[in-house]
Amino acid sequence: MKGIVKLPLDTSLPRKLWNSSLCCGDNPVTTRGRRLQILKMLLLVCIPCVVLIIQASFSFSTELNKKYATEAIRKNINFSLTYASLVDRLQYEVGLTLYYIGSKYNDQIYQQLNTARASTDIEISGIIWPSNITINGYTSHSEFITQLDRKRQQVDNHSSNINDQVQFYSKSNEIFLTWLSTTVQSANDSNLWKVLVGYQMLSYGKEEKSLERASGTLYYLWGYLNSSQHLYFIEKTSKGKTYLNISKQYSPTIHKRFNMTDGIYDLQTQQQSILLNEQISVIDNKASLWFFNMSNYIDTLYTIQTQVGHQIINDAILTNRVADVDLALSAFLLVVVLFTCPILVYLISRLTTNMQLFAKQLADKTGELEYERKRTDDLLHQMLPPPVVKRLKQGKPVLAETFEDATIFFSDIVGFTYICHSSSALEVVDMLNLLYGVFDAKIETFDVYKIETIGDAYMVVSGVPKRLENRLHAKEIADMALELLKAVKDMRVPHMKDFKIHLRAGIHSG
Repeated sequence: MKGIVKLPLDTSLPRKLWNSSLCCGDNPVTTRGRRLQILKMLLLVCIPCVVLIIQASFSFSTELNKKYATEAIRKNINFSLTYASLVDRLQYEVGLTLYYIGSKYNDQIYQQLNTARASTDIEISGIIWPSNITINGYTSHSEFITQLDRKRQQVDNHSSNINDQVQFYSKSNEIFLTWLSTTVQSANDSNLWKVLVGYQMLSYGKEEKSLERASGTLYYLWGYLNSSQHLYFIEKTSKGKTYLNISKQYSPTIHKRFNMTDGIYDLQTQQQSILLNEQISVIDNKASLWFFNMSNYIDTLYTIQTQVGHQIINDAILTNRVADVDLALSAFLLVVVLFTCPILVYLISRLTTNMQLFAKQLADKTGELEYERKRTDDLLHQMLPPPVVKRLKQGKPVLAETFEDATIFFSDIVGFTYICHSSSALEVVDMLNLLYGVFDAKIETFDVYKIETIGDAYMVVSGVPKRLENRLHAKEIADMALELLKAVKDMRVPHMKDFKIHLRAGIHSG
């Protein structure tokens, strides 16, 4: 009877199979390994998804801010054109006011001044006061009109001086110029900022030219200017020229239109005379000619200013249309990314889970296959010598061999027939498994080979299939037999405690 052998299932085999596997070394067979693997896969997907979401959001935000900024510029420039008209009327009024005072209150100039005042009042009634701006102490319509009427009354009463009027009108015009500067500064990230700077410089230059007109008129009315007035004229001439040159550099449109106005009205000759400040005879016609020529020149600047303002508005509208397209594309991209990323994460999660399930099944099947292979090898080794098993596994033929000498050990249990009659089959099997388990463990230390176990018979050979020189096989068997007798010396039948197991053994050598 063969000894019954039960091989334990090697539960560590799937883990061993995956120790050097892919998936970053995580074992997909264990719960922790699967979780780590899913986490790493999700991170690999989520990181680019998050980057795409941030990029799409930033692009959408940038385009939205660009649209808002351009729209604000369009509204502000459209609004500024109304103020430009008011400033132009105020500049003309201050010019006539100084002309009127310098002419010692000429009635004909006074009629022109009243007409200019009426035009200014019409412009004032049609504007909306800019919010959050306080210039020269007035913050509303009514305050400004009150101050303006007071200054006009002083002129009418012949109780005002030139410097006071210049100071009042100059500071009043700062309402528009300051507000325009704020508009340009808020457009620093816009594609229109250069044109806006040119527009701003043109406005500043026009203001300086209006004061130059007033100061030059006094020269022709009085025949000369005192030192402070002369320096004031030089300052306004220089600043006006500088501002206008800057505006031409920043705006090609202004530069192109200025080429059409250079040299008109022959102002250079009159301007040169005032700069020299040579004493001349007072001739009213020269003052009128200077004022008329400068007014036409300033009107031309106002026309250019209006045209450039409308061009900025049109450019802002075109920029807004492009921004609308870019904004729509950015919004579409953002929606696609927000919609696609969760789906992609879900699909990757499902795919990883399925791969892990397949890997676990593969590992389990591989473990079962390895277990069966090991079990088959053990059974082969129980039935055949190791060299024979090795040749069979290699597919080589097993040839018969002749051994000149060997030593055989055989043994049985004394009284085995009685034990079988007094025991059940399972009890007999348990007893033999216990006995032969001890024998199998003992013979491992000797150079012997177990041939067979049939019933209580136990047969071992030495010198076969491994040859031993100098007939050492006899010594190996003898030493083994003594060790087996020693092992069963105190052994009893498991289910018959009073029955001691006695071993009967024999040895044949030759």
